[in-house]
Amino acid sequence: MSLFEWCSLRDALDYLTDKLKEEWTKDDVLDAGERNEFLVRTSLVRGNSGSIHYSYKVEIEKLKEYVARRLESNKSSLVDHSKIVPNWKMLVQSQAAVIWKRYKAMNCSPTKNNIKIDLAKWCRENNVVTKSGITPSEDYIYRHVLREWIPPTG
Repeated sequence: MSLFEWCSLRDALDYLTDKLKEEWTKDDVLDAGERNEFLVRTSLVRGNSGSIHYSYKVEIEKLKEYVARRLESNKSSLVDHSKIVPNWKMLVQSQAAVIWKRYKAMNCSPTKNNIKIDLAKWCRENNVVTKSGITPSEDYIYRHVLREWIPPTG
């Protein structure tokens, strides 16, 4: 019997999404692993056709500890649920369009990467929070809101 028990990346995604009530992607899990919030093991695997790809496994106990810490911190941080906007992503995208157009009017060349800072500041100032009650950070906004967002033209 091995010292650690491992689960697949898909199982970890499903577990995190279910327990934390927020959408987790493969990149989110790998980023959390890089920040040492839980252990992610990577190995190269050769497929039947000779192709080589990465296989990811997540250490179960560390994953459960991480979820318990997040749930405990969510309990301890009191959130005014009246501030939660039902579709906060759409709200941030509409503000992104406003900021984008303002930069374009000043003959600037905005990018999604450089407006995320303004959007995070705007979220803090206007008490915009996610479904789980946190104020989104710059990287969180970029990953979950701006990645699929199409900027306005003109």
